[in-house]
Amino acid sequence: MSFCTRSIIEQKSKAFIKFTSNGLQMNNLRKHTKQTLKINDRVAKLSYGETISIYSSEGSIKAEILFEQQVVEGDIDVILVGKVLNLEKTGNLNGIGMGIVFSKEKRILYIGEVKGLKGGSIKFTDYEDYNKLVESIKDVGISQVSYDLKILLSTMTLINSKIRYQQNINLPQDISETLTELVNILNTNCSIRNNDLNTLKNNLAKIIPEKCYWEFLEMFLEFYFIRRLPAFASRKIIKGFTQDYKVEDILKLFTKYQITDDTLNSEIESRQSMFYEKYSSLIDDEDDITEWDLMTWINQILKQKDKINNSLFQLLDKDDKFFKGKFLNYRDPNTQRTIIADYIEDFAKNAQEITIKFSGFHSMLIKFSENQIQIESNLYKEKGLSNYFFRTAQLSANNKIQNSNKVIISDSSQSIHSGEYTLKRLKDRVKRQVKFIFLIVNEYIIQTFTLENTENLYKIKIYLSKISIKPMRIKIIKNNVSVEEYISYEDMDKFIRVSIFDIKKICEPLSVLMPHIIIDFYEDANRRKIQQLALIKGKLERLRIRLINSKEKRIQILEEYINRNLTEITPEFVARLEDKSFSIRSVLLNLTAKYYEELFIIKTPEEILLRLALQAQYEALVNKKSSFDVQQTMELISESKKYADQIRGKQIVIILGSTGSGKSTASCYLMKAEMRTYITQLGDDAIEIANRNCVDEYPKICHSIGKSDNLYARGYKLSVCLKNKTPIQLMLCDCPGFRDTRGIEYELCKNLSIDRAIKSAGCIKGIIFVIQYNAFLQDGGQPVLESFQNLIDIIPGLLEEESLLDSVFILITKVSDKININTITERIRTHINEIELLIEYQSSNYDASDALQYKYQMWSKIQQINATGHLFIVNFGDFRQRKKILNAIYKSQNIHISKFSSAIVSKELYKNYADFIEIETHSWIKIVFPNFLKHLPEKITEKIQELEKNLILIDSNSNKIKSKRIEELNKGHNKDIINLEKEINNLNEKNKILNEEIVQLKKERKFMALSIYDNLKVLENLCEFCSSLNYGTLGQVRNESLESAREYIAYYTENISIIKREIFQELY
Repeated sequence: MSFCTRSIIEQKSKAFIKFTSNGLQMNNLRKHTKQTLKINDRVAKLSYGETISIYSSEGSIKAEILFEQQVVEGDIDVILVGKVLNLEKTGNLNGIGMGIVFSKEKRILYIGEVKGLKGGSIKFTDYEDYNKLVESIKDVGISQVSYDLKILLSTMTLINSKIRYQQNINLPQDISETLTELVNILNTNCSIRNNDLNTLKNNLAKIIPEKCYWEFLEMFLEFYFIRRLPAFASRKIIKGFTQDYKVEDILKLFTKYQITDDTLNSEIESRQSMFYEKYSSLIDDEDDITEWDLMTWINQILKQKDKINNSLFQLLDKDDKFFKGKFLNYRDPNTQRTIIADYIEDFAKNAQEITIKFSGFHSMLIKFSENQIQIESNLYKEKGLSNYFFRTAQLSANNKIQNSNKVIISDSSQSIHSGEYTLKRLKDRVKRQVKFIFLIVNEYIIQTFTLENTENLYKIKIYLSKISIKPMRIKIIKNNVSVEEYISYEDMDKFIRVSIFDIKKICEPLSVLMPHIIIDFYEDANRRKIQQLALIKGKLERLRIRLINSKEKRIQILEEYINRNLTEITPEFVARLEDKSFSIRSVLLNLTAKYYEELFIIKTPEEILLRLALQAQYEALVNKKSSFDVQQTMELISESKKYADQIRGKQIVIILGSTGSGKSTASCYLMKAEMRTYITQLGDDAIEIANRNCVDEYPKICHSIGKSDNLYARGYKLSVCLKNKTPIQLMLCDCPGFRDTRGIEYELCKNLSIDRAIKSAGCIKGIIFVIQYNAFLQDGGQPVLESFQNLIDIIPGLLEEESLLDSVFILITKVSDKININTITERIRTHINEIELLIEYQSSNYDASDALQYKYQMWSKIQQINATGHLFIVNFGDFRQRKKILNAIYKSQNIHISKFSSAIVSKELYKNYADFIEIETHSWIKIVFPNFLKHLPEKITEKIQELEKNLILIDSNSNKIKSKRIEELNKGHNKDIINLEKEINNLNEKNKILNEEIVQLKKERKFMALSIYDNLKVLENLCEFCSSLNYGTLGQVRNESLESAREYIAYYTENISIIKREIFQELY
């Protein structure tokens, strides 16, 4: 028996608890016997499906929270809330308005009359049924269901603080049931207000999909027996049609969901008039749809799909948001050449016109008139500036200017401000250079171009040898000061880009244009993802370059950051920063949205702007683009040591595979994570962790091509508990994917991370190699061999040492139901046979013999792994197969650390590592640190000393003036006094200038301190990185790099404490 009295209202961050009365709470629980908590005979669950076990202990009630029958929170205090409540011996609690809330911070479970406080709003995401409803609505793939959902939401009202709505029996089963459950829970447990209901309706309305298919499939989806299926089931049937399943496979889906010819005929008999009326264009007069069976419907749908023509003009009844993200293909009706093939970024239409903006910066304006349609396409692309030198290079016989060009320098350019310029060529000059030692005279030509607009004037000088058309160097000059220098046209074209807008106009009748502007619903989702990631990177790069060029704005941002004690800048400041010459708000908001939509990363506009300003300041500081690349690399490496430390000394299983092979998903499968399939926004099947509370406990699953979400080798606990065997605790080491497309800095970081993980492990129990089935089918299985080569690079002895096969496992992922282990075995055998034939029949001078023999070795090794029973087909719902895999790992022998390559990093990366070390260490110890610690302080001291010296002279002259007789001063004839006064005035002017220079130098040092402060972690990792060169982690690199690394280590070790002290004095 226990009691508690409460007369207060407790407000928490996630829920509101109202203790509705004071009273004695009683319970009849059995002592020390754990019971599952039920409310009104129904098992109580928390928001993510956790169940609760309660028991009586020493006169008080205690609880445990369980997920998948595993205790996740134990020994929790329980408070019964409300009137006198009685928990039955079975753990059941009866009453009206009962509920539960768990305060994780206070480790208290409240059971009883839990209600929302007045004035508080309901957080719907705390309710499991709401989250289920959201996921089900997202799965909707039928336009009529979307329409019915909108109608249902419009009928939702509040009557006596209870939600009421008009039921629709034709909605998907899962949506109807979940909605009913959610409304009942809200009506029972919450005090609902109008704004709560509006929030609920708006949230659900926003996620209702807009779908459209070809007409015959749309007609078939009218059937109630399809619409009433759970949303995920109808999506699978739709996918069967859109993804070209075989007819028998579509029939299997119908059988699975109990759809028969009788089901079809029953509904047609009652609704055939509707079908004939609504779809008269599809059904001929002689057709009798009552005679059509399921096979007939399937054939008609698939037959029409081959003729599908999703013209833009046939879809104009759809909402504007329907078109966003769709792929538009526009061909010239006269030449049949493609004008635009891109994803729609923004779409707006009215009665007179349609405006479309595309991801690739193209745009299209469509205007309607009575009989004609006018289309104006604005096509965007960029070229290097050198292309325009050659256009402007046509000179007349007397070497005078014959033409000039208008060019638009793009926002992504460096060294030259963006905007429209006139490009002109000036007269060439010939220069002679005499080498006196050998008395050789070299002649070279200087071509000079000008870029001029109302604000800026640039000169571009190209130095050409008379014996070569390639430039010796290219100089960019502004105000007689060289701002940049390049060694080739290609080098310059990377950083100075010209925007090109090509306008194409067409005017044709609708009948002509109809088949030439097509909306594609089935585009390659990965193609869009890669394009979007490239666009995000491009936008960030352009904004960073703008900050490099806009020194005044960059300084304002950094000053604000310093004034706020190095905390985030505010939205109000960003708003003040913007003006006509620096309009960035829309770009930042767009980037924020893109980060979330494409990368699922939440970033504020202020975070993005500040980070770019700091990067721009660093690049401006060292004046090297390559140094910025190095900085990015060091930032990526900064966490690799932390993850290596997690693995240190553990018994690990390494899991490897190409990016996109399903490696992280396979890891989750082996770790027994509960996973679920869902449909992406682009209509593809995907897999994710079912319990969102536990996402951080498992590897992150990425569905992008060419972009591995896993950047570091990370360890995750893997318990192997098999029947009649002693359990073992392993660490599953999920390594970054091979063939990541994000750039050299990511590749460097990942290879170093894998290397560190292997060297940190106590022992290595085995290696799991993941390959997707499609790799066996492409290019004679070449993708399989390329991935397998990565494995050989890590374990060089794999082809020779048979004993290693005992600890190597291959998992085949992304396999359709009809593929089995025999299919894989046959596919491997086919590849081996093909190579045997090539070797047998090659000519005597065939130079690929060694390559063929090596391929033969690799395929033979894969065949051996299969023969040992270490090749598995992975089906993420097959728990029996998981047991077999874990059992094989359990029996495997440890791989000795000596069997691994001493350097995971490929030969191609050695030079990059070496270059990075030389560039970065040179930047810090030759440019930044000497300026910060020595040159700038010396300049400041020198200026201060000069100012003090002038002040002494001023005092001296003032004293001399005072010593003169007053009467002589009044006569105005004392030239000495007049000269002294002039000298004092001159000294004051000099001091004024000196003060300004001192302020500027101090400001410069403060900003340098900020750049160093922002890179302290990078500097620390760079020191560790340099150390790794000396003890051989990265293998052999150039001697110059080792010397540079040693020099940096010595400088860093000796001076870092002084540097830190100096920067903190500057900033705080």
